[in-house]
Amino acid sequence: MSSPFAKTGIVVRLLKFLAPLLLLAFVACGRGDVQIGKPVSDADLMQIAEATMVKRYTLNAPVAGSGHSDIFVDLNGKAPPADLLARLSNARVHFRPGTEYKPGLGTHLNIANFIWTNADHAKGDIGEVCGPLCGEGHAVLMVRKGGRWSVESITPTWIS
Repeated sequence: MSSPFAKTGIVVRLLKFLAPLLLLAFVACGRGDVQIGKPVSDADLMQIAEATMVKRYTLNAPVAGSGHSDIFVDLNGKAPPADLLARLSNARVHFRPGTEYKPGLGTHLNIANFIWTNADHAKGDIGEVCGPLCGEGHAVLMVRKGGRWSVESITPTWIS
């Protein structure tokens, strides 16, 4: 017959084994609101959109597709805040709400499907349509450092 202390010993050994794993899982998650594989928050999506738009259009990057300087933007199918569009517009590129897009007017940019891949990384897609047979798509990997999002990589996925 085993003593109650023998059962306690098993529990203690099990806890000693599980404690580091639980601590590692807690640290890896970083923030309580991060759920791997789930969509990023609207606030994070705004920062991701800003970083993506700056990287793709306002830093020495060529204007996409047909060379139009008007970029009509949607975030998960919705127009981004007007202040974000105004802040990022400059002499080369004018950002406008995606709801104003009409074929031939400019490039339609959709930033969508960003999900958490770990506590400080998210991945998603951007798609640009600049005409009937003019467009391209990219997989985007974002990293958050010091509370700010930046583009880690942009990989082409399709082109027309």
